[in-house]
Amino acid sequence: MFSLIIASIDRSDFLINYIKCLDYQNFNGQLLIGDSSNKKHLIKIKKFIRNQNFNFEISHYHMPNHLPHQCISKLVKKIKYEYSMWICDDDLLVVSTIIKCINFLKKNSEYSAAGGKILFVHVKNKKLTAITKYKLDSLKNRKSLSRIKKLSENYQVVQYAISRTKQMKIRYNISRRDFDKGIGAELYPTFFLAAMGKIKFFDDLFCVRQNHERRIILRSLNKIIYEKKYKKSIDIFIKNISLYLSKKQKLQFHIFRKKISKYFEIYQKNVIFKDNLKIRKKRKISNIFKLIFKGNYFILKYYYQKFLIIRNNRDMKKFNILEKFITK
Repeated sequence: MFSLIIASIDRSDFLINYIKCLDYQNFNGQLLIGDSSNKKHLIKIKKFIRNQNFNFEISHYHMPNHLPHQCISKLVKKIKYEYSMWICDDDLLVVSTIIKCINFLKKNSEYSAAGGKILFVHVKNKKLTAITKYKLDSLKNRKSLSRIKKLSENYQVVQYAISRTKQMKIRYNISRRDFDKGIGAELYPTFFLAAMGKIKFFDDLFCVRQNHERRIILRSLNKIIYEKKYKKSIDIFIKNISLYLSKKQKLQFHIFRKKISKYFEIYQKNVIFKDNLKIRKKRKISNIFKLIFKGNYFILKYYYQKFLIIRNNRDMKKFNILEKFITK
């Protein structure tokens, strides 16, 4: 059994579908929900939970005016199982793959987390319009700084994985509101996870993410890099990870601080100031096919990509289950 944390706001329909999806897969662990929603959505989700019987534990907490990392930092204290992760309310997980990952972690103590393949399903005007891959590579180098360096050079959200709860509590140890929400929920715990140990990604479907009109998009780092909150958050980010490694490896703090500061500069150069030329080229090709196929373009595109990307029957069965619970 394992624990899941979801931080949600004003998306009770996504939460309801998520709970149904877990139940359909015979999930028997613990689900902790930190909900910052308005009254309308709160009433809806509370009524749903109250009127249903599930074979797993659901704890729903109203957390008004909380940023995601604030919700998570409170909920990690309530985790009851040895393995856990947090996930968005629109990212559907494959329970059987998580169990495979947990069994791997039990046998491989040098790994801090394990996951699998992730797909993005694009939804527009209540229609499934496309499927794309969400690339994640294993981090297998035995040295912490080498893993951080690799992540800075080729950033991926490797925290889309199940990890040990004792380490998750360390990664989500910041509850202050003046900490940047993008750094608090993603960047900080992702780099921290790489610092803690190797990360394994199996060739099994692990998660289906939903890209939709109601998706909460974080502000571009180009727009926040010069803000005082951003600089303060990065200082805490570098300090905390450096302190963790200094204590773990019994080396001087300034050695790690200098290295991680350098690697973060590499991350900023590669991610914040990236070239969008490839995206523009893809859009031009897409527009040509839209003119050819007109009204059937998105239907044909979706099913073509589905069978092109999902190559084996095992993953197709898993995907077909999750597809039933995509919110349109």
